[in-house]
Amino acid sequence: MGSGGDEAATEASWLVLLPVKSTAVGKSRIALDPPRRARLARAMALDTAAAVAAASLVRGVLALVDDDADGRELAAIDGVRVHRSRSRGLNETIREARDLPETASASLAVLPADLPSLRPAELDAALAAAATVPLAVVADRQGTGPTLLAARRAAARDPHYGPGAVAAHCR
Repeated sequence: MGSGGDEAATEASWLVLLPVKSTAVGKSRIALDPPRRARLARAMALDTAAAVAAASLVRGVLALVDDDADGRELAAIDGVRVHRSRSRGLNETIREARDLPETASASLAVLPADLPSLRPAELDAALAAAATVPLAVVADRQGTGPTLLAARRAAARDPHYGPGAVAAHCR
């Protein structure tokens, strides 16, 4: 452990928001029959949540769900709390969670719930780097969508998911 900024980067201080689209309808571009696709989507969300909760720089995971069955499964993972979203759409769901009293002073990170290969050490490395800047964005493979959005200050917490999201967050 170092001093100054290094200590901030090594503290378990991130609250991770994990938006979970209803697994009953999620991953619709995967060519599987609906029940198998739903099981796959739920397994991906559970794997992602477990990896995030196991990261040493994460002090908590808040799964943002619109399906009660998904919420019950996710709540069974140590370190995961569930918030039943009243909003429609990803940006609105994140803003709703961002405005909860428990998130007001937290350093927040947002990850999609479909990262089943995520390893806690990889997330720790990304969050340690994110701790050094007000807003961090990690782009997906195509370079257009954020895989990770992390903000230590409230002013940088305005999500802009959708077409051109990485560019919008970088602006």
